[in-house]
Amino acid sequence: MKEFVYSVVEKVSIGRTDDRVGLVSYSSDPQLGFHLDSFFTKKDINNAISAMQYLYGSTITAAGLKMVRQEIFNISKMAIDLMYPIHVLIMITDGNSNVNSIDTIPEGIRLREAGVHIFVIAINFAGDM
Repeated sequence: MKEFVYSVVEKVSIGRTDDRVGLVSYSSDPQLGFHLDSFFTKKDINNAISAMQYLYGSTITAAGLKMVRQEIFNISKMAIDLMYPIHVLIMITDGNSNVNSIDTIPEGIRLREAGVHIFVIAINFAGDM
């Protein structure tokens, strides 16, 4: 799974005035990897990705989406709205949310209403992130 994330980072132009990357990992509890303004080089981003550990547990997608909305795309915390008019979330999941799944769609709607374009990639267990 990390190899896929590295390949996404490799395809974008990273920098203070270019594309930015943030990371949230989730299972039973979401974990903030880093904010959009944490790193401005591909090397630093890839090092931070390497340091992330795979989170074992349930798939609580709503909690992950909520953290993305509150920590990554929170306009009140960062002035990203005017600088970065396109907000994209690439969500990688190992399957259906199996806890609090009723909250998943409302959290997705909140992100969409905030102007975030959501792309979901579902995979089988990879064990390396």
